[in-house]
Amino acid sequence: MSLIADYEEWMRSRRKRPRTIDDRIKTLRRMDRELPCGLEMATGQEIEAWVFRDEWSDNTLATYFGHAKAFFVWATASTAPRLSFNPMETLLPPDSPRGLPRPVTDSQLEHILTAAIEPYRTWSLLAAYEGLRCMEISGLQREHITEDRLRVVAGKGGKEGYVPTHPLVWEAVEPLPRGPIAWTIRGAHASPDYVSIRTACYFRRKLGLPGVGLHMLRHWFGTNLMRQTKNLRTVQEMMRHASPNTTAVYTLVTSEERRAATLTLPTFTTTPPESC
Repeated sequence: MSLIADYEEWMRSRRKRPRTIDDRIKTLRRMDRELPCGLEMATGQEIEAWVFRDEWSDNTLATYFGHAKAFFVWATASTAPRLSFNPMETLLPPDSPRGLPRPVTDSQLEHILTAAIEPYRTWSLLAAYEGLRCMEISGLQREHITEDRLRVVAGKGGKEGYVPTHPLVWEAVEPLPRGPIAWTIRGAHASPDYVSIRTACYFRRKLGLPGVGLHMLRHWFGTNLMRQTKNLRTVQEMMRHASPNTTAVYTLVTSEERRAATLTLPTFTTTPPESC
């Protein structure tokens, strides 16, 4: 068995998310094919040259660097070392890309909730009023939801948590039977990719909203929570972020808000001195 296969087996034993495992293994296998002497014999310079390509976006670069680093940390762990050295130990990580929030507008969300058919309307409610990610919608069961709270399962990083149930969400899910909230048109349990891609296609083709996806409804959730509460810690908990720096990405500050903040500064009535 190859070292990459060993790593895959280890990740499964640690119950890493299937999407995380698949993405990491695909990256590592590509590196193994394209590096001069394969992944196990690669030098730091070779890995750096492979990762820091001009044609890749900042997000892609950061993702690939993270996949490779996680592999070598595992492979050189002191408890069970598979390699004698970590070629990435001295490599500086790329700057973390900071994306701008892209919430839907109020009118776009109103159009979605007024015109969308099921299951897209319920999925949209879960994204906009509970802040759920596509993978969390996919993992959600009817029995996870009560009138008071919603249990978030299979969250990012495998974490679970709870958020208050919004009345609009409860109205939509209360009559549903036990089992998954997300189903395919053929009656199978919908994967996170299915939820994401099918909804974006539906928004574009049926509602005339090209470029709009469920993640933008989640951005709307975070942005409006911040505007209403002015409490970053509360929004961080509701968004289920490990760091408030991540939450800040979802808190869009408009030019009007920036101007209003400027106008709150105290002013003083002063007379400039006369020139000599």
